[in-house]
Amino acid sequence: MKILLDNQEFNVEIERKRIKNMYLRVRLDRTLFITAHPSVPQHQIEAFIESRKMWILKTIQKETQREAQNRKGLNGPILFLLGEKKYVRYELSKRSHVLLDDDIITFYVPEMNDKEIMKAFQNFAKPYLMKILEIQRVRWDRVMEMYRVELPSIKIRMMTSKWGSCLVGKSEITMNLSLIHYPLECIDYVLWHEYVHLIVPNHSKRFYDLLAHHMPEYKKAKDKLV
Repeated sequence: MKILLDNQEFNVEIERKRIKNMYLRVRLDRTLFITAHPSVPQHQIEAFIESRKMWILKTIQKETQREAQNRKGLNGPILFLLGEKKYVRYELSKRSHVLLDDDIITFYVPEMNDKEIMKAFQNFAKPYLMKILEIQRVRWDRVMEMYRVELPSIKIRMMTSKWGSCLVGKSEITMNLSLIHYPLECIDYVLWHEYVHLIVPNHSKRFYDLLAHHMPEYKKAKDKLV
């Protein structure tokens, strides 16, 4: 279904639900998404859209301007943070730091080169990932206590061939900083994988049985790690 508002054409998608009122959402691709009761006729939906015409046009204008502003000056790649796409921009600054604002991640660096950008990213990413790990480890610490295993220390560093590693003798786990680009379930899977090595220091059947016992969906998370 299509509709004209001030000579502008909009696609209309209608979802039928047993609700009392009608609801309207506007997408940037100029689609109007309507939720309405199955008994509401099309002419009533069209009248509802017409009554919200000014709001619709203002919303489209605002979102279009916002999207253009977001992309203005973006001179870097797309970066994924916890599986969500972020647009990268670079700015010169005396102090190296990173600012995350909705879907824009800005690197403020004293010099515009790869070394300074990577330094700024790591200074941002390591504490960011560590906060996540400290939250996620609570669940696995409780499991370790059940098995009467010493709780590990956790470190983060860039790794080229592994997502994580475990020094059983030192009760020390190292997580790959690159995990910050992946969804939370992937981070949790790698963390639990290394925790299991504290109980079973190999990849035997017992290891995978224990892995699956406490994380039945681990294979889905593992498959996302590429």
